[in-house]
Amino acid sequence: MGFGYNKLNLTLAARFQSASYNLVNPNLHLKSGAFIPMPSAHPYETLVLKGYIIIFDVKPMVKVILYGNGTNKTFELLKADLLLAFKSCEITE
Repeated sequence: MGFGYNKLNLTLAARFQSASYNLVNPNLHLKSGAFIPMPSAHPYETLVLKGYIIIFDVKPMVKVILYGNGTNKTFELLKADLLLAFKSCEITE
């Protein structure tokens, strides 16, 4: 997030995001604080991600994009689950 992010915008976005998830599934009980990263002395870190991107053409000018990733440490653990999740998707109009 860096040192200069706008706290008000981040707070409002986090409240909207938590409210949206809770509206779709009231059993989640998410709080806006869960979407705001903790302050850090070193806010930037190089991160290498491995992942899958799948793009489907549903009809002209309409695409569905599925994306899943993990770090170098976690991707091998997640790879089978990501592929299973992608294969389990049913895309309908």
